[in-house]
Amino acid sequence: PETRESAIELLGCRGLFDWERVQLVHFTDEFSGIRYLAIYGFDRSLRSDLRIQQIDRDWAQCMAGKGFPIWSDPVAAADSFLAESLGDSQQTAHHLDIESLQYWDWITYPDGPGQLDQRSLREREIAAATASWDCRQEVSYDEIWQLVNLELQHQFVDLNWLELEDWARAAESQRKSSLSP
Repeated sequence: PETRESAIELLGCRGLFDWERVQLVHFTDEFSGIRYLAIYGFDRSLRSDLRIQQIDRDWAQCMAGKGFPIWSDPVAAADSFLAESLGDSQQTAHHLDIESLQYWDWITYPDGPGQLDQRSLREREIAAATASWDCRQEVSYDEIWQLVNLELQHQFVDLNWLELEDWARAAESQRKSSLSP
């Protein structure tokens, strides 16, 4: 999305989060380098770690055995359902008038008007989430992911501690100055 408003319109809260995150990286202050590394570089190093790639493959193989052969990792599965949900709701929402949505009895009829009914999606998502939970347990996904993540965080801090301390001091100073009258 080109603007904050278009990010919100296209992707809702997720769009706003992504927009704000990208904006943080594009500031050209003295901490933009470490900010970029912390936001994007660390995630990239985590995803490229061979141990993470192996547990992703193990998880995907397990999921295929449970009838879900299309995802390479848990994030891809979640993103797939998010995209489908947002795509469906945005296409159908344009065909509904805002007033009917505003006055809809969401407590009694939580699925919404027929055009917004996502029961089928929800049933598939629950089945996939249940299979994912089982696969995560079978391959010790979360335990391995947490250990690798923690190890890489320690490495990141060890390599960048001076810049991180400077950034933290600057942020604290800015926070204190914004609190004073």
